[in-house]
Amino acid sequence: MKLIPLGGAEEVGATCTLLEIGGHKILVDAGIRIGHPDPLPDLARISDFGGIEAILVTHAHTDHTGALPVVHRSYPNIPIYATSGTQAIVSVLLNDALNLMKNRYEVDREIPMYNREIVDSMYTRFQPVQLGQTIKLFGGDLAVTFFPAGHILGAACLGIQAANGESAFISGDISVTPQLTVGGMLPPVSVDKRFRPQVVMVESTYGNRMHANRATEERRLVESVAEIVEGGGRVVIPAFAVGRAQEILLILANAITRKAVAPFPVWVDGMVRSVCGVYTQHPYDLANALRRQILARGNPFFGSGASVKESDFTAINTPEERTRLAESGTPGVIVASSGMLSGGPSAFYARYITREAKSAIYITGYQDEESPGRALLSLAEATKPEERVLKLDGESVQVICKVAKYSLSAHVDAGEVAGLIEQLDPQETVLVHGAGGAREALSDLLMQAKERRIHLPSAGDELIFAPRKAGKKRPTETISAEPNAEIRPTLPASAEELAAIREKILETLTKGRKGGSTPNHSLTIQEIARFWLQANDNASWEGELTAEEYAGLRTLLTQKESGFFPDPRRPFLYRMAKMVAKDSPKVAEVKKSDFPLEQNAALAIVDKLFPPSTGLYRKGAVTAERKLVLYFNFPEPAAKKYTAELEELKNKTGWAVELNPETHQGALSAAVRQIIPPEFSLTKTPGVYREAREVRILLEYSGVDTHPDLVPIAEAFKNETGYTLQISLPGVISPTPPPPEDNNRLEINATFAIIEQLFSEARVPLFRKSLKQEPNGKYIELSFITREFGERNQAIVAIAQQQTGWPIRINPEPNQQALRELTEKLVKEISQQLFVKSWSLHRDRQEIVIKLDGQADFDRTTLQTRFVELTGWSLKI
Repeated sequence: MKLIPLGGAEEVGATCTLLEIGGHKILVDAGIRIGHPDPLPDLARISDFGGIEAILVTHAHTDHTGALPVVHRSYPNIPIYATSGTQAIVSVLLNDALNLMKNRYEVDREIPMYNREIVDSMYTRFQPVQLGQTIKLFGGDLAVTFFPAGHILGAACLGIQAANGESAFISGDISVTPQLTVGGMLPPVSVDKRFRPQVVMVESTYGNRMHANRATEERRLVESVAEIVEGGGRVVIPAFAVGRAQEILLILANAITRKAVAPFPVWVDGMVRSVCGVYTQHPYDLANALRRQILARGNPFFGSGASVKESDFTAINTPEERTRLAESGTPGVIVASSGMLSGGPSAFYARYITREAKSAIYITGYQDEESPGRALLSLAEATKPEERVLKLDGESVQVICKVAKYSLSAHVDAGEVAGLIEQLDPQETVLVHGAGGAREALSDLLMQAKERRIHLPSAGDELIFAPRKAGKKRPTETISAEPNAEIRPTLPASAEELAAIREKILETLTKGRKGGSTPNHSLTIQEIARFWLQANDNASWEGELTAEEYAGLRTLLTQKESGFFPDPRRPFLYRMAKMVAKDSPKVAEVKKSDFPLEQNAALAIVDKLFPPSTGLYRKGAVTAERKLVLYFNFPEPAAKKYTAELEELKNKTGWAVELNPETHQGALSAAVRQIIPPEFSLTKTPGVYREAREVRILLEYSGVDTHPDLVPIAEAFKNETGYTLQISLPGVISPTPPPPEDNNRLEINATFAIIEQLFSEARVPLFRKSLKQEPNGKYIELSFITREFGERNQAIVAIAQQQTGWPIRINPEPNQQALRELTEKLVKEISQQLFVKSWSLHRDRQEIVIKLDGQADFDRTTLQTRFVELTGWSLKI
């Protein structure tokens, strides 16, 4: 096993780590140094490493994700695995970064690191993962668990286990202390008691200190804010847009709601607004109290969903509003990004506030050594006016306002890291993400408890770890990142069905316990799913749950009727409520006075009207909205076919009825196999394109006569599933509809996804997809290693044009870097004793000319022939 930090080792910033484990090469995070002249980690090492096969992301903060587009530009086909919350926040952060880079280019002609086209392309490679979920990669060679990390929405620690026995735990940023927005991280053994990593790489941001009491710091902040506002002053709180700002808003809102302080206005500016919206969209990954508030009332930060009056919390949306607020002098609190005063709205407001003796700037988070926030804290104790000068956005300002710091950190401190290491007890411990002696202090603390192998690498250091002694290999429970093509086992359709298996779980957990009481035992969703399958004669099924099935079970488990409730400290785990009766719930008799019907009675009518033959595979209910949710294999045809039955269900139950819009992917693949005539056979797994609502298949014909007309088969499939079926045979492409008009073209991300899939299936290397503009309109340009190589694949280009409605052209320019790398690779394959001494490109004759050095006989003709096959150009030696 190899581990190479490319950044974020002896610093807080540019976190990026190469990991070779189980014979596979992955990249964990790709961040930048914010406001630094050298923002990127040492990404060139990726090429030296032999490339990567996947990217794993711990959380969304820019020092962990800001360089993702740069990596994607060089490795456009690599999947990126991250939680749904992380992906949503990354989208907000990168959109802001694009705007900043655009402004810097217009003002200072600073060249952007990447453009919107690269970012949009990167989004197509994201693979969503749920917190607490385990996914298999590389055909099961690696199992990766996304352990909840606390810190911010969607943050995960990565538990990586290889089939060969190698294992690693990479923390990302973690917080043990529960926050108002997210629960605290607990050791991974809380999720998987058998997880014992060989290597642990953990952050050490606060490795040389202990945190103050969280509740005390929150109270100090609220009291200080109230004192300033009551005195007619203003408070600016620079806050990181992700995580810290949401915490501060809830702290202030709770204080006002409890009447601990008199109400005061709070203004919110910068990216904070957008990120608050993202938090609202992911309630199940938040702390229990906040989740309940969102589900009951909506956005907890602004508007009617907030716990305070709409007039108390206000979003600043325009530069004009920002200027009016800054110049108004109105007492209140301004929460604004960025958290270190390094530009953005917070620096804008600070230029006004620093000149007001009755106002204050309160710092609540980590400050880089070179940041204006750190400089402000340093001069806070100065008494001479000439010593209290701060530079903000290039302007020197006199600081006469109050300045204070409050410890609301969302990172572990030294003692908490020591507790985590003690729990995991790894063979090797790697300390990263620490500066100013933090790592060294933490290392000393860890060594006091036990002699350990501890590493403090610098960026670029290569750590190599010997394998553990061979032991008994355990099976890994996994939830797949991709759905299986088979028919899925039936999972519970309602919370009541889950309640029916509690007795079986209780029986298993209380074996050997005295008294047989309900044990204080937390269960993962995987464990509950396994109990369900065993109780319903699916114990032999060895497939994997999809991310959708995982999320569906999580929704059911949060309903009171399930008999389960989220663990108060670990919302990704579940406990059983006390059992009041031995029998599972029964459907009560219906009386006229009960209308609308009780939930169980309503679901019983669903069963009568929609037996399994109708394609209904799951049913559920949203109790608060009195809405039944029906899951059909093919919802679009079902809505047309069962119009009368759906109306009858509404009339008989008094509930609203909604069809889940997602098509069942396993049933879709099964429908393909059922509709294919026996003289045809599939040559590969059907390709499903959800955005285009299309399935593409490649067939072989074994008959002796001319094959039958394929059009009726495609039409029958469309009627049954609602999806178009594209059938290809060697040398034959099934009829396709004419391309849509310009205003009916597929959305650009869906288009790029289809193009990517087409060339991937054909195993044709595609380097880049670009949206271009010319006087006659927009078109898509595809870049290959050379134009000549791309023109060999015009058949695939034609299919892409037909299916997306976009005109597609081939970039005429060769990819010089790719040509050079391929040349050197082919030479090495011929002989390790040869290397390319000189290399030149000649566009006019589509030729590469090289000189070789070294002593070795080789087959010149084979080398040249292979080069022509892979590039369409000739190679002169």
